[in-house]
Amino acid sequence: MLPASAIATETTAVVAIPADALCSRRDGASDTVVETSEGPPSAVGGWVERWLPSSECLRVLVVSGGALAGVALVIGFGFLAAYDVAPNYVAACVLAGYCAMLAVVLSLQEIWLHISCYTAPDEQRRIVRILLMVPIFATQSWLALRFRHTALYLNLMRDCYESFVVYTFFSLLMVYLEGEKRCVELLEGQPRMRFLPPLCCCGSFRLGGRFVSVVKVCLLQYVAVKPLCAIVAMVLYPLGLYTEGAISNFGNGYVWLLAVANLSVTTAFGALLYFYVATHRLISQHKPLWKFFCIKVVIFLSFWQGLAVALLIRIHVIHSTVTMNVNEVAMALQDFLICVEMVFIALAHRTVFSHRPFLEAGGGILGRPSAAQLRHALHPVGIVREVVSEFSGLLGHDQAALALHTLPTG
Repeated sequence: MLPASAIATETTAVVAIPADALCSRRDGASDTVVETSEGPPSAVGGWVERWLPSSECLRVLVVSGGALAGVALVIGFGFLAAYDVAPNYVAACVLAGYCAMLAVVLSLQEIWLHISCYTAPDEQRRIVRILLMVPIFATQSWLALRFRHTALYLNLMRDCYESFVVYTFFSLLMVYLEGEKRCVELLEGQPRMRFLPPLCCCGSFRLGGRFVSVVKVCLLQYVAVKPLCAIVAMVLYPLGLYTEGAISNFGNGYVWLLAVANLSVTTAFGALLYFYVATHRLISQHKPLWKFFCIKVVIFLSFWQGLAVALLIRIHVIHSTVTMNVNEVAMALQDFLICVEMVFIALAHRTVFSHRPFLEAGGGILGRPSAAQLRHALHPVGIVREVVSEFSGLLGHDQAALALHTLPTG
């Protein structure tokens, strides 16, 4: 608990903290609070505070964004009937850019607030990585819409991060359960779990370590398969063997990649659903249902929405135009819709993955984010190391997994 003198201080700065302090976790009974100290505000911190919008400005942005989003959806679906889409295309780029900018601002502000009250590092580093999904998706989708000839290549970044976020959510649930070892102990004390529909006739199975290992395998295969499908699509596209929406042409790579991706995402989310059902009573205080729903919606928007666009192409609702072929129209429509939808996802994330519980745990004081905290949450080497370590652990290469922890993180 912070002393009264610190609470009374107008300006509080977060100092760099050692790795062992960063890796501490807030348990149900006690909170680990990042140390704060008095000090002058940094130039960067002051600039960011002036740049971040106030609550009143956010309300104005959200209301205007909602109104424009409705107009944007109408213009976006104008792609479906237009033969010469040049006017619609320009308007769609402008409105999609506004929606993308609004979504990025909303998400980055929430990320900054989490870093400013970094009282539960293990939990918040995963929340920050989930929140970063909206800026990545919104920025990538707008760039793909604006520079449509590079859309297929830009989608690789989105696909890679999408699969990573699914596993990050699973690891967040593990943090709520106080680690994998404790999770296995809790599950072993639970009654047998019946298979969910449509497999309810298959009986039941025992929860425990084997169940957790199967869930991890199902999620990690998605982390590998999703980016791999995107890379294969990038190779096939210049060869003329990949056409978006060509679901009836079995000589086209799109059909087979769609089938593989469909099987992979269904397996991953089926495993995540089973894990959620098995553990939701144990972590009910963290409201996991809405968190699960937010992750599920994003995957629906990125994958199943793309499948819906492919079906519209198949029944000739979406067709080529004077300036764009059918493949470009399909990808442009998908990217445009994602830009608009990210505004609503960002608003949902601000509620579901809010910083307020951590702010209250830290005495209600926002500190100054340090470089150590940013590295702990977002350093790319750390992210890659964690993913590869999980793969190595599942394959039984304990020494390889241990060696990865010696890699520098900044």
